[in-house]
Amino acid sequence: MQIRSQVLQLLATRGTDPRFHDSYLPKTIRAATGCRPHQVWEALYGLLADGLVYIDHDQQPSADNWRWK
Repeated sequence: MQIRSQVLQLLATRGTDPRFHDSYLPKTIRAATGCRPHQVWEALYGLLADGLVYIDHDQQPSADNWRWK
C-alpha cells in the first residue's frame, strides 16, 4: 500500500513527469520508494483497476508519450 500512496502523491506533485514509459514516472517511483520495477507496475495497474488513476492517450500513437493521471 505504501507504493500506491507514493504514486498518488507523485501524480499530485507539480513537476513530476507522468509519462507512461519506464524512464519517466516508473523510474521516479522506484527512486522514491526503493521498490523493484515489477512492484511499480503492479501498483500503477492496481490503481488503474481501482479507478484512482487512468492512462491519458491524448491521441498519441506511441505509448512512450501516454501519461498517467
